[in-house]
Amino acid sequence: MVSIDPLMGFGNSRSRGEFAGARMPMRWHDDAIVFETADWRSQETEIEWTAEHHLVVLTNCGSTVMTQVRAAGELAFEGRDMPGALSFVPATIDRKCFYKAADLSYSALWIRPDLIDDWHLPPPPDKLTVNGQDPVIQATVGALRDEIRRDDVPDISYVEQVVRMIVHRLCRLDRQPASGGGRLSRRMLSRIDDYIRSNIGRQISLSELSAVTGLPLDSFARRFKATTGQTPYAWILELRVRHLAERLRDKNADLCMLAAELGFSSQSHMTNTFRRLRGMTPAHYRRQNLPAF
Repeated sequence: MVSIDPLMGFGNSRSRGEFAGARMPMRWHDDAIVFETADWRSQETEIEWTAEHHLVVLTNCGSTVMTQVRAAGELAFEGRDMPGALSFVPATIDRKCFYKAADLSYSALWIRPDLIDDWHLPPPPDKLTVNGQDPVIQATVGALRDEIRRDDVPDISYVEQVVRMIVHRLCRLDRQPASGGGRLSRRMLSRIDDYIRSNIGRQISLSELSAVTGLPLDSFARRFKATTGQTPYAWILELRVRHLAERLRDKNADLCMLAAELGFSSQSHMTNTFRRLRGMTPAHYRRQNLPAF
């Protein structure tokens, strides 16, 4: 089993039911730039960590049921990791993270601060950002990840350009408007989750979900996207895929029956959705995760 301990820095971690896929980090400029992408599952994980590098983490796909992050003893975030979630941890920040029911793929980019100084780049923010959104960083990290997944060794000039772009975009995180009344409360989001889980085997309409919150339809859709970074339909699909991943660990569960049970329109719809969100077919996922006897 591969540990999910961060590549750079020091600290300690405790996990239950953890699995991490093969981690093959790539390093440039004597570890001034380090990049990795990996799959990770865990029932519960707690990490206390600090590093001399800045850290950019992107959730490629998958989610957690709950993520809690503290910095300097203060609660910085409590919610869920979802696809596209971006976190930035400045160098030397002490952080304590708790993850519940994680099943996701992530990419992590470590950048040593002296490299930013040497390149005369603007300094990134000195405060922690957890589960923000930046489409440019998401696309840039995704392009580097895809390059490496093709077993290509990226040219150093390309990697340097990626890092320069990301550092410039990190400076914009400080200027993002503060969240306010345009978001759903945790209680509202929890009620929506409960409703979806209770009705996951059938088609769920947007009007049903808005009724759960008591908000007008257009206001609900807008506030849901502002809160989660996803449309309600994408959120429902993610929950269905999460349930499917759990059920696939039962070798006797029939795929066609699972598709109907979890509200997919067909087995092919289930297969295509799972492949898009988890990077493999349900059958492949099952082969990887069936317990060995």
